[in-house]
Amino acid sequence: MHNPKTAHLGLTLVIFICMTKSTKETSVSVNKGDFTVLKCPDKKGQSLIVLTWKIQTVDKLTCIISYSPDEDPFNNCSHTINVDPELGSLHINNSQLSDEGLYTCDIATGYDTLSTSTTLQVLVPPSITLKLNSNGSLDCQAHDGNPAANIFWSPATHNAETRKENQSNRMWTTISTYNVKNASETNVTCVVSHPAFAQNRSISMSKTGETFSVWVVVSVMIIVFVVIISGFFILKHRSNIRDCIRKDKQNTDSIQECSTNAQDAEEVEPYASYTHKVNTIYNSRPDISKSDKIYWTTATGS
Repeated sequence: MHNPKTAHLGLTLVIFICMTKSTKETSVSVNKGDFTVLKCPDKKGQSLIVLTWKIQTVDKLTCIISYSPDEDPFNNCSHTINVDPELGSLHINNSQLSDEGLYTCDIATGYDTLSTSTTLQVLVPPSITLKLNSNGSLDCQAHDGNPAANIFWSPATHNAETRKENQSNRMWTTISTYNVKNASETNVTCVVSHPAFAQNRSISMSKTGETFSVWVVVSVMIIVFVVIISGFFILKHRSNIRDCIRKDKQNTDSIQECSTNAQDAEEVEPYASYTHKVNTIYNSRPDISKSDKIYWTTATGS
């Protein structure tokens, strides 16, 4: 049985072999996750016979996308890769590291065969860290990036060792160790360059910052020590503290009781004064019976 796709591919091969082919090579770099567009050569208004994209990734995977006005399109690549039939450009949605590789577009017209090969690189910006080791050296790392970053120091030094490590996830880590202990500089800067950066990025450390960190640690230790001693003192003398609190409470109750008695005395005193006055008035009345008796004794006569 006649297979249109097989016949189409055979026709493409015959055309590419028999006709002169001029190839243009380019390279394109995109950020991970970007929408990528790769262009085919301009056919310059000539009639298109067949357009073919051949893709070979860094993982050695090969696939083909072909288009012809008289045939159904053929695509055995990932569903994220498609071709614009009018412009012939190849589109990649959500570009990943697995999409890196060589992309070749061949266009066959009635007069010529044009070819463009594009090397695609997917960029991943690295994270940068700078830490002080126990031996006094500095480690500057640009990790989880693609491709590997470049690291240099300011001021320039010959006391740095740099290595690049390829990780299992196809990312790269660059590590540069600077032996500051043998250098006289008080301020050291790690500078990182990477294709994903619009400009170089840097991170610095100074010896004054190291001293400050030591003082912070010492201050925290002193505070913790004071808290522990205070807690131990409270636990040891808690019985005495309770007695003091109890005595203070008793003194407070005594003061309140004295105040209450004084107030009661003030309330009773007006009645006592009134009683005293009444008794005084009563005692001041004349003793009529005694006066009469005296009177009558002097009145006896002739």
